[in-house]
Amino acid sequence: MASILRDWGIPARYVSGYLGPGHGDDGGVTTGESHAWVESWLPGVGWIGFDPTNDTQCDDVT
Repeated sequence: MASILRDWGIPARYVSGYLGPGHGDDGGVTTGESHAWVESWLPGVGWIGFDPTNDTQCDDVT
């Protein structure tokens, strides 16, 4: 995904970190589970994370 975005002229980066349990449901995710996603720079918005593995937008909610 990062390569495609960069090919389109959109700044993108590969990010790795940890997944946490969802709020209100466990979702099968354990605290501290490592994961990786892609972030892209959108003018006027900033860096936005996209997780193609889980088909979702990333956030930094703890």
